[in-house]
Amino acid sequence: MSCEFPLPKVDSSSADKVAVDYDVEHFRPKSRVTPWPTPDVLERRPAIKGYQGAISMGADKGYLRLAFDPFNYVVSCKVCNSSYKADRFPIAGQPDSRSRKRSSLDAGEKPLLLFPFGEKADDPESFLVFEGAFVRPRPAAGHDLLRAQTVIDFFELDTREGLLEGRCLLIQILWHKLEERAAPDPQTKAEAESFLDAMRKRQDFLHLACGRAFIDLFEQDRERARLWYRAAGRFLASKDPAILRALS
Repeated sequence: MSCEFPLPKVDSSSADKVAVDYDVEHFRPKSRVTPWPTPDVLERRPAIKGYQGAISMGADKGYLRLAFDPFNYVVSCKVCNSSYKADRFPIAGQPDSRSRKRSSLDAGEKPLLLFPFGEKADDPESFLVFEGAFVRPRPAAGHDLLRAQTVIDFFELDTREGLLEGRCLLIQILWHKLEERAAPDPQTKAEAESFLDAMRKRQDFLHLACGRAFIDLFEQDRERARLWYRAAGRFLASKDPAILRALS
């Protein structure tokens, strides 16, 4: 998921209890598609107007033919699904409510949201890149840039307070763990290495891509990482996103 909220482990005794945080929903809406961006979104995010002309909406009566297609289902956290996705489906091509074949639909409609599952899955890390707590498009131009920017704006990945707070908390933890790798005490050093190794290898960490990007930044430009560590602390104290934007 673009918000990097990890799914519960199915073999966990608590899985059935935390599953209420997630929805299994249609990628292409079943019964109707409503326009995006809406006036309230444009008011919050006026920069969308710069590329709004490249965005269309999917088939206005929805995709009833795909209602039971398993390849039209995605798992999403409730916030992303209920508050942001709902029955919206921005595209860059022409809407098609008749085809059942996903490859034909994708070729004609050019969906702007990512579909991160299946053999031809979109890898979010190919579209989104982190520096510190801030996310921006990875592609430099073309349709992929439009998709990346749309995903950021659609789910408000660069302004949602909860996401920024979670990333900043992780940056604070990672900074200290990265510093502890050089500790003279063998146990402290080993515990830090174990934590960082898990961060690199596991797939169930909260804000995983953000965390891995911060580790890379620390190893490539420690002073830049220090600036982000300090900015993260100031943001957590003030909740002022301008502190983070100043470094982006």
